[in-house]
Amino acid sequence: MPHGHCYLWTPVLLWLYVVSDSVIALSYFTIPLALLYLVKKRKDIQFNWIFVMFSVFIFACGMTHLISIFTIWMPAYWVDASVKGVTAIASAITAFMLWRLMPLALTMTSTKQLQKNIDQLEFEVKQRLFAESQLAELNNNLEEIVQQRTQELINTVDELQHEIARRKLSEHALFKEKKQALVTLESIADGVITTDMSSNVTYLNPVAESMTGWTNDDAIGKPVLEVFRILNESTRKLAAN
Repeated sequence: MPHGHCYLWTPVLLWLYVVSDSVIALSYFTIPLALLYLVKKRKDIQFNWIFVMFSVFIFACGMTHLISIFTIWMPAYWVDASVKGVTAIASAITAFMLWRLMPLALTMTSTKQLQKNIDQLEFEVKQRLFAESQLAELNNNLEEIVQQRTQELINTVDELQHEIARRKLSEHALFKEKKQALVTLESIADGVITTDMSSNVTYLNPVAESMTGWTNDDAIGKPVLEVFRILNESTRKLAAN
């Protein structure tokens, strides 16, 4: 017996059932399409298989409402029972898998926590970039300081080399002048005796050697009064110092 007899074929009641079941069935058919579209476009979503199971379950629920409309006029209760059985199996499996998935789903990072992690990573990246810029600036300053110190050292070495060269030239000129002076002292006819600040003999020319009886080598370092004696012209005796 069709379900319409249960409704006493009351038009308003009958069509209220028909329209309601039609809208519910249409909605149940639309939701799986949306879920399957999401799974297709977002392959990166974890546990996307659960969306497929929900799609099967919701589609089966839609079929039960569609069969409910059919059985108003046709007593196809075996078909109705079969669809409900499939729906029951699909709903049971979906519920079981959903509860199995629940512990893992609860450990997933929330959007708020994910944004917090992203903000923290961005902050750390900024800190690292700032540290790298500071290090690069420090390296540049260090290179400038090293170059400056190196140039100063090069300049100092150049100055020392110039000073050494100048002193060598001065020593060479002084040695040449001293040699010329010795030649002059040795060639003049007068006796020449040179002393240091302590009145010790530093040089006797050949004439002075003849006059004093001292050789230059023996006289060097002796007090001048020990080497050179002044004679009285009248008595030819040693004069008083």
